[in-house]
Amino acid sequence: MLVLHHIAIGTPHLLEMVEFYSSLPGLKFLEWKFDENKEKRSAWFEVDGILLMIEKRSYKKGPEAIVFSSQCITESNSKNLPPILSRTDYTIYLEDFDGNKVGYSSYPEKWNLDIDV
Repeated sequence: MLVLHHIAIGTPHLLEMVEFYSSLPGLKFLEWKFDENKEKRSAWFEVDGILLMIEKRSYKKGPEAIVFSSQCITESNSKNLPPILSRTDYTIYLEDFDGNKVGYSSYPEKWNLDIDV
């Protein structure tokens, strides 16, 4: 069986990116990883058994989009989401500090929460 283990995003803006991902519903902050100088090198989050690693780099490098299941979005926590950039009938899209696309999708069901874009 093939199982996704982790997704890593490289960024020169480690603290800002960790703050953004810490604010998203459904992600659980696990721990900081440190380099040999005891400086923060990455932050690890858990998303339903899969690791999301935000890695300190001198450049931005992320996937085309990371899209989570909308099952963790509720009427109450949807009010604390970062600004929504766009939406489809199934997915809302946000943008992290580096401009990477992050979303929540309800596919194959149409989105049923009233969230403004």
